[in-house]
Amino acid sequence: MLFDIDLEKFVLGSVLIDKNLVDNHSDDLREDLFHEQDNIIVCRAINSLIKEGVAVDMLTVYNKIKGMGVKMQHSYVPNLTQGIGSTAHFESHLLKLKELYMRRKLHFLAHTIQASSQDGNIDIFELIDTTEAELISITDTDTHSEAKRMEDVLVEVVREVETLSNQDIPFLGFRTGFTDYDAITCGLKGGTFNIVAARPAMGKTSFMMNVILNGVQHEKYPALVISLEMQNTELAYRIVSSETEINSNSLKLGRVTNTDFETINNKVGLLMDKNVYMYDNSTCTLQTIKKQARKIINRHGGISLIAIDYIQLMNALGKHGTREQEVASISKGLKAIAKDLDVPVIALAQLSRAVETRSDKRPILSDLKESGSLEQDADTVTFLHRPEYYGITELDNGDSSEGVALAIVAKNRHGRTGEVQMRFIKQFTKFVDMRSNFNSSYTPDRDFEPLKPNEEF
Repeated sequence: MLFDIDLEKFVLGSVLIDKNLVDNHSDDLREDLFHEQDNIIVCRAINSLIKEGVAVDMLTVYNKIKGMGVKMQHSYVPNLTQGIGSTAHFESHLLKLKELYMRRKLHFLAHTIQASSQDGNIDIFELIDTTEAELISITDTDTHSEAKRMEDVLVEVVREVETLSNQDIPFLGFRTGFTDYDAITCGLKGGTFNIVAARPAMGKTSFMMNVILNGVQHEKYPALVISLEMQNTELAYRIVSSETEINSNSLKLGRVTNTDFETINNKVGLLMDKNVYMYDNSTCTLQTIKKQARKIINRHGGISLIAIDYIQLMNALGKHGTREQEVASISKGLKAIAKDLDVPVIALAQLSRAVETRSDKRPILSDLKESGSLEQDADTVTFLHRPEYYGITELDNGDSSEGVALAIVAKNRHGRTGEVQMRFIKQFTKFVDMRSNFNSSYTPDRDFEPLKPNEEF
């Protein structure tokens, strides 16, 4: 048997019923997996909706098919869901559908080989090479990596150990640029899902951008920033302020001196060499992130980091019951993206108000909003905490809390946990290594030297 129409209908109907399947298997829904023409059209409509970021259901699919100008019975799409009591075995049915697709391809290839092999004008070695390439392409029906022999995995581990042994500070992944933090995490490893969480005004966004700008200079491939809260220009203002040590409000109001402009020119010139892509979209979905990441991969050959600001602002396609269930779907989707693309994903997250109700303001894992899935899926969870913000003047060791930010690694699936002290430069919302000799010359009441008339930037 080369096709199964009922099986095709079950796969499509399951996608229409269970919205999680759209998020988790969007790359698996290929038109060529289906044999029946109507099912091909339905699959095409579903993929179009996914690319557009529109929720997939019976109504949207039907309207999309109608908009395509294709004639189809009104009852065809609703009938796809008839008789489906559960989608629990979806993956096994999808696998069977892929097997039938491969059988059809092999059947066609066999006839092609038979005809070509009898043609004396065709080079036999060229035919063998072509056949080999076709066989490989037939088995490439999904985006998941193939199973590996244990010996190959062990060789990878030995090589990692050898590499780490030759480094003063062991790095397994993307360097954050913060010495003590990197010593704990060993960098953000490819395939990992990393949460950075804090209450508002702790500097989450600034920390994320500091990490990216610090680390991307060591990477061959670009980093991708997904901003759901700020527009690209607003984020850029923060970056320029941090790098130039000029207050962002002064930049936005144009209260800059001729000297400032010289600094801006120099720093922006250096920033332009940073390999970073920025994408601002308040309605961003998992599909959007994957699409933007693949564009970068196709253009540059790879991607070094994906950063999201912030996870609770993301939307999942379709209905998921409670908001906690929706965030759970998003969390699992981001973890899947990290694994599929072998790239570290860092997602900012808000903490609940429970922090404010305790005498000890230090965040804990249960403070994560919709915490269950985030805590479970994350490879690392880091909290940002500024005791000074809460009027705490001394740290636990008796040192002054002024200008000190704590990066608390509360979960680390691949290493140890711990607490790292950093300097927080409030006027620039900038984080620097505690070991740095940062000494800003900025003073709020400095003399202001206006630009000369007609002077250009």
